[in-house]
Amino acid sequence: MTFAYTLYLAGMCSCGHPVKICQHPDNDGWFEAATVICNAQAEIDRITGEEKYKREPGERFVTSYIRPADKPLRALTPDP
Repeated sequence: MTFAYTLYLAGMCSCGHPVKICQHPDNDGWFEAATVICNAQAEIDRITGEEKYKREPGERFVTSYIRPADKPLRALTPDP
């Protein structure tokens, strides 16, 4: 299982698409880009963007999903 996952990762580009697809010269112009907001990353950016913030050696951030059960997400309608 680990070997299969290693092979899978080796074939992926950092953009999240398979290297054989996203780096093929015939696919130039055949991708669309869009921006998305990662709310977990936004929270990290708020903390690290403070002027007094100083990163400690080896410091990493982890986020936890803390939405209360009595505040459910609204259903998103799919794009037509």
